[in-house]
Amino acid sequence: MPTKQRRRTSKGDGNIRQRDATGLTWELRYSLPIRAGRRKRLSETFRGTREHAQARLDELIYAIKKKKDEAARKEPTKLKVAGLVDEFLTKHAYAETRSRTAIECEKKLRSYVLPVIGPVKLTALDGGHVEEVFQEMRDDGLSAQTQIHVHRLMKQVLSYAVERGLIEENLMSKRKPPKADKLPIVPMVQEEIDAMLEAITGQPNETLYRLNYGTGIRRSEAVGLTWRNTNLESGNIRIVQSAHSVPGKGMVIERPKTHSSGRTVSMKTQLTELLGRHKTHQMEQALADGVPWSMDWPVFANRLGKMLTTDAITKGFKRIMEAYEPLDMSRWHLHDLRHTHVSILIEANVHPKKIQARLGHSSIQVTMDRYGHLME
Repeated sequence: MPTKQRRRTSKGDGNIRQRDATGLTWELRYSLPIRAGRRKRLSETFRGTREHAQARLDELIYAIKKKKDEAARKEPTKLKVAGLVDEFLTKHAYAETRSRTAIECEKKLRSYVLPVIGPVKLTALDGGHVEEVFQEMRDDGLSAQTQIHVHRLMKQVLSYAVERGLIEENLMSKRKPPKADKLPIVPMVQEEIDAMLEAITGQPNETLYRLNYGTGIRRSEAVGLTWRNTNLESGNIRIVQSAHSVPGKGMVIERPKTHSSGRTVSMKTQLTELLGRHKTHQMEQALADGVPWSMDWPVFANRLGKMLTTDAITKGFKRIMEAYEPLDMSRWHLHDLRHTHVSILIEANVHPKKIQARLGHSSIQVTMDRYGHLME
């Protein structure tokens, strides 16, 4: 009697049995997907080496799985828009994009899209549902820029659904986004600059606010700045990272998203000296508290050496502006210090390319689009 051997495939979906003593005849056994609670088993006789028999069995199993997947794609999905958005956020936004980008993405989808069409089945989604989303946004007085962002996000979500085989076409591909609002950036005038400087004097984060005003760096770059990247001798700072607040994770450090975002920014002597005094005070405070200080400390840290949060410094600046009484400063925000810094550079006839490099813009076009009107 020939020796009979049974060997399972590496995938575990079938097995091979030797039929005779020559080792050249094999029985390939495999199963079809379960239907009505029963599994149908199939077999095929194959002549050749065991390796070729294994390859043939893998072929058969692959063909069955492919047919099953194709059938599943043709079946109407029961997935709702809310479920699709959850999957998109988990498997794409948070997995493949920067933390801050993913957070903003989730915030807009949950604020403007899901309340309107979240319960709608994906296969039932049509142009009418999409129009409802944007009608709600218009009724709420949301800007065209916000609507453009939501349009872009919805297009990305539905593109993901098309790639997954959940729907055949992307409705958003045929819908034109709203036209952007052309609201020019308005910087502070000299009277307001003087008021702002007076208001922040003596405040806990005065040095940080003066650094933002004196260099034009972003708030996230100021919070992420360390003493190792601050050269008080040459009077410049190196922007090699930024810090962002992520729900559930606290402050997260991220590298510059473009090559131009990483840069060296010069400071005037008065600002450099202010940072020097700030450093001395921080070191003395750490020594008094018994906390080890190092060059890796954030320039703007709490007494334990932990970086401040972007939300805290932004809200703190806003409170200072709202509380200032000699002049109404309530409309100004922390980011306006960056715009005001640019306006001062323009008044000093600094070349636009140098302004672009100082701000870390990816192209001169970005700089001109935002500040070109101030150069006229």
